[in-house]
Amino acid sequence: MLLPRVIRALLADLTDTEVLEVSRWHSLAGEPLPDDRLHTRPPSQSLHPDSTITSILGSTGTPGLLTLAHRGVLTVEDLPEFSAPTVDALRPALTDATVTIATAGGSVSRPAGARIVFTAQDCPGRCLQVADCRCTAAQRARYLARIPRWLLARTDLFVQQVTVAAPDPSLPSLASVRDGVTRARERARRRWGTTPEPGAEARYAQAVAGVPRNAIRELDDAVDLGHLSIRTATRCLRLAWTLADLDDWPHPSIAAIHYILAGRQRAHQLLRTPAPR
Repeated sequence: MLLPRVIRALLADLTDTEVLEVSRWHSLAGEPLPDDRLHTRPPSQSLHPDSTITSILGSTGTPGLLTLAHRGVLTVEDLPEFSAPTVDALRPALTDATVTIATAGGSVSRPAGARIVFTAQDCPGRCLQVADCRCTAAQRARYLARIPRWLLARTDLFVQQVTVAAPDPSLPSLASVRDGVTRARERARRRWGTTPEPGAEARYAQAVAGVPRNAIRELDDAVDLGHLSIRTATRCLRLAWTLADLDDWPHPSIAAIHYILAGRQRAHQLLRTPAPR
């Protein structure tokens, strides 16, 4: 998968504290260290429709894939093919970046703060080209409707198609983009007092502080009308702050918030269009 590899490549190297944390979980899972060294790059893991809930969450003695992807990237391939209970097992990681394994004697909690990338085909036939697809509109709609609403509310960015373009020397290098991501994370750390973890919830009052009133009016209206929950509005604001940090702006712009809301609306229209009878 191209997109998860690009996201991982853009992430900064792990800090010394993160290196020890990530290496510890992989050591507990019995995985050999890369080249007999500690993990210095963000980890990468993948889930498939046949992945078991135990492999995803782990057991009392062994970390699962959600924890092994902590501080890295987790790819969930062919999302509509997953069973509802398996998808629901991801909810704690998307809600508060943790997983909990219940036992007769109590429970064990572990971190699960990965950037989670969900992928899905447009139809159950897995056609690569629209012109080759023989699925009906109703079949496609029912297939995409298997993606639960609660998961859509916890997803920040929606990309309908990823294409590979020819190399363009005018574009910035991967190293320079990664440096920009590192600087953006430092700006976020200075603002929030800590680097926001993927999946960790933020408070609306915190996210809205410092944002110009005209930039949040549309979000407030959407919340008042019931089109967005406070949780989703907060995620939109946090993403807007990320865009501002990447561009070294003092605060999110109204254009950024319009972009985020438009992308969310397009995704909901695509995934929630009623199936023709």
